[in-house]
Amino acid sequence: MTKGNAVTVADFRDMLNIAAPFDTAEPWDNVGLLVGREDAVVTRVMTALDITSGVVKQAAEWNAQLIVSHHPVIFKPVSCLKSDQPAYLLAQHGLSAICAHTNFDRAQAGVNDMLAAMLQLKDVHPSQDEKCRIGEIGWPVASSDFAAAVKKMTGAQMVQYIDGGRMINTVAVCAGAGGDELSALSEADALVTGELKHNEWLEAAATGKTVIAAGHYATEVRAAQILCDILRTAFPHVEIRAAKENYPYSVI
Repeated sequence: MTKGNAVTVADFRDMLNIAAPFDTAEPWDNVGLLVGREDAVVTRVMTALDITSGVVKQAAEWNAQLIVSHHPVIFKPVSCLKSDQPAYLLAQHGLSAICAHTNFDRAQAGVNDMLAAMLQLKDVHPSQDEKCRIGEIGWPVASSDFAAAVKKMTGAQMVQYIDGGRMINTVAVCAGAGGDELSALSEADALVTGELKHNEWLEAAATGKTVIAAGHYATEVRAAQILCDILRTAFPHVEIRAAKENYPYSVI
């Protein structure tokens, strides 16, 4: 919905719908324009992994009109909206929010392609269900050595892993919460993801293959910079920057 030569929120939404179609998101997901007006004019955009109160403050102080994030700012039905919650703060500052979540995970050059590139995998291609990416290390590697390499390459604070007891070459990757993607191990020697629930770890152990969890944040935080790069290419006359984000927890 371009206003003359101006760019609007709708233009960003429509561009993202081409790069990562919203209808490819999981049925339980919440993506697209979640807060704000589609006809609002945009001159500055901030990208983020999560729309927190801190990210909203950064965007407001920078006089941005739009935040584009990976994780939805509104996920579950809202029964109460308090003044310190991000959705309230977005409205208070007149900011719009567009979120590209599981649709961006599976999109070409999206989050899972990013994780495969971080791990320097070769011959990368989608898994059979197109949710994961599968690639090759290039030579056989022991599980413990590969887990250590994953920690270093992702910058993770910690890594959990199950040693499948065999050398690894083919690797499936699923950024974020990948416990639902253990089926990808039928196509790979190992799965690298962000996190698993306890029952999913038990299921993973039963596969007899290596599973490595490097943390949800570590496997996805670069999504903000990818979104930034994609939007800068599409809208070169709009100022776009990635938010400053940190781990939401500490490890001792």
